[in-house]
Amino acid sequence: MAQQSNQGGLDQETQSLLNAAVRQSETSLDKSGETPLPSKRVRRTQKPQLQAGVTLVREWRGKTYKEKVVEGSNGKQVFVFAGREYRSLTVIAKEITGAHWSGPRFFGLNRVRSTG
Repeated sequence: MAQQSNQGGLDQETQSLLNAAVRQSETSLDKSGETPLPSKRVRRTQKPQLQAGVTLVREWRGKTYKEKVVEGSNGKQVFVFAGREYRSLTVIAKEITGAHWSGPRFFGLNRVRSTG
């Protein structure tokens, strides 16, 4: 309030727009009383299904990395990287980069797109 007294308040047009925005947000509450999510949504593609025998190739900082998709001893899909079996591409991506990455995204298997 002191800032308003010292520097003046909002002009009438800005105050009217602000009041209209508040009224609109109050009328757009859903039944639970929660404000709806913004209209901009992120759509994720489904987890890619890879066939055994596929080789994934990724270049990172000038070095090429190859991971092969195989069927593990338990019948589930695993990835062979540097002579070891991994259940997750994310673990391989972290080993390559030293940072947390989504494995499928790091290897270019899915894309995140804005739909709003």
